[in-house]
Formats: sequence, C-alpha cells, structure tokens
Amino acid sequence: MATGNKSKMAKKLKGVFDQQALHSRTFEIVEQKEYIVKMYEHGKLVESRSMAGHSKPYAESCGQNWLNGVIRGY
Repeated sequence: MATGNKSKMAKKLKGVFDQQALHSRTFEIVEQKEYIVKMYEHGKLVESRSMAGHSKPYAESCGQNWLNGVIRGY
C-alpha cells in the first residue's frame, strides 16, 4: 500500500494526463517511463499500478475499473 504526501509526490511527476471522480474514489494517470494509475479513496492514495508495456487507453480502463468497483482495493 502506497502512502505519502500527495503534494510532495506531485512535484516528482512529469505530467498528469487524466483525473476523474465518482463518489469517494478518484484516479489519476501519470506518465513517467510508463503509465502509472494512482487510485485514491476519500482523498488517500490506496494503490499505484504500473501499466508498463500498455497504452494510455489501457491505463484509463484500469482507472474506470477502480471507479466502478471492479478493483476493490485493500
């Protein structure tokens, strides 16, 4: 489980491409060397998943699965 100061982490990121919210869950897609999907619940980072070797639409699908409850979290 990843935790940390969100604003501190944001300074390290190259770019945030997408952020969506539904109820208490949000996600953002970050591009570093690969796409990373960061999944939040109630504003707290629950999980970061590497999408190495996959496209941005694949990462977006992962984020949508988080919002829809397909990915349950911890």
